[in-house]
Amino acid sequence: MAGLDKSYFLDGKPSTMVEVNQAIHAGTELRRMLPLTCVRVFVAGAVTHVGKTSVCLGLLAALRKAGFAANELAYIKPATQCEAPDLLSKWCAKEGIEYVAGEQAPLVFYSGFTRSFLAGEQGTSAQWLQKIEARIAELSAGKRVVIVDGVGFPAVGSIVGVDNADVARASRAPVLLVCKSGVGSAVDSFSLNSSYFLAKSVPVLGAVFNLGDTEGFYSSDKCRESIEAWFALQGGRRERFYGVVPKLSELDGLRNLYADAENAFSSNVGLRLRDR
Repeated sequence: MAGLDKSYFLDGKPSTMVEVNQAIHAGTELRRMLPLTCVRVFVAGAVTHVGKTSVCLGLLAALRKAGFAANELAYIKPATQCEAPDLLSKWCAKEGIEYVAGEQAPLVFYSGFTRSFLAGEQGTSAQWLQKIEARIAELSAGKRVVIVDGVGFPAVGSIVGVDNADVARASRAPVLLVCKSGVGSAVDSFSLNSSYFLAKSVPVLGAVFNLGDTEGFYSSDKCRESIEAWFALQGGRRERFYGVVPKLSELDGLRNLYADAENAFSSNVGLRLRDR
């Protein structure tokens, strides 16, 4: 136990050897990532269509507003199920931010890819991960921050040995989880999905809870209070609560109007950007 950073644990006192081993591996991974001159963040979703890419857009927009130049930022979706350009790619092109997505991604899960992989026709998992790692390293050259977008939920890609945890490790990026808003189900989802990354020694920064109701018992404000209270009860746990983003009618037709997404994200998520 000598030299182990005990702040990783919920209360500073690991209760099982599983916790000890997981903490050692995750702590080692985090320390391995820190020397990078370019900060990388892997945005992962607890479920599909939870708003990962919208959160990536919000992060990049917040960084631009904080004074980062476009040429200091980059975005990549290294593994994707969609070959067509998405909303964020259009926004990056407009802003002059370098990006890699769609058919340019290192790994595209096109129809029939998994069966072809299992038949031994698509190389190995290690080769794909090496390709992803090399592309992200190339993109990171000269950048201050690179946002790495996940695909689906954490286990997507596991059939070919390239799930979100594997990609995050190859990216050398800690994870920001995007979960659906709520109370019990939201916290349960965070606990389950953060454990998936932890089991593969990938550190988790914390979570953003998306698509909160605008009113009623599960309004974003009420959910924010409950989720924040749960995180406050976790003692020395490393993961942090970054906020609840409400589901707003202004975001209808978001694929054509992305300015509203920037404003909704930055006004509801607790980003703390220090002076550059």
